[in-house]
Amino acid sequence: MRSLILAVFILLQQVNCFYMFTNSGDRKCFYKELSEGWLLRANYDVKGYDSGSDSYIELDNSGSKDMLIDVEEVFDDNHRVVHQKSSIGEGELTFIAEDSGEHKICFQAQQAGLGRRKLRIEVDFHTGHSAEVDFKKNSKLKVIHEKINSLVDAVENIKLEQQLVREREEHFRNASERVNTKAARWTIFQMIVLVGICFWQISYLGKFFVKQKIV
Repeated sequence: MRSLILAVFILLQQVNCFYMFTNSGDRKCFYKELSEGWLLRANYDVKGYDSGSDSYIELDNSGSKDMLIDVEEVFDDNHRVVHQKSSIGEGELTFIAEDSGEHKICFQAQQAGLGRRKLRIEVDFHTGHSAEVDFKKNSKLKVIHEKINSLVDAVENIKLEQQLVREREEHFRNASERVNTKAARWTIFQMIVLVGICFWQISYLGKFFVKQKIV
């Protein structure tokens, strides 16, 4: 007897969350009526039973591609339209219905190291018309684009402020160098004048002493 879980979607863009218990290697399926062009997105998270803690915990090696996800068209003799290998720990399925009718979505965790371990698979479903989903996606991208532009403008403003600070520092440095140069020249000029005065005074005193016959 096949195992199945029924998920009922009432409103467009409705989000449904449920979980199912299974064993590794078993295939669990549920059925969903989809119209042509509708998008179904499923996010899943798998945990394994731990007897020591008597709870379900994250699986080891969750990066391995050991989760099989199949989507089949029940109305077309179970024609398979999706066969996806994903991470056994968590992942996502995105599917757009090509024809209207009942679809079967199946999950099968087949990691060899799990043996017959009990698993809990939690699934979040989002459904709606693909055009609406694309519109929302484009709206989110537009918001992200606007945020990026705002960050770019902020960076440009910071660069302009830094450039202004550098120009002010350069202007201040040039002004300081000019003042220091003028001060050094004035000091040298004063020293030359003082040395000249000293020589003049020595020469004058020498002549004065000779004239007074002191020397």
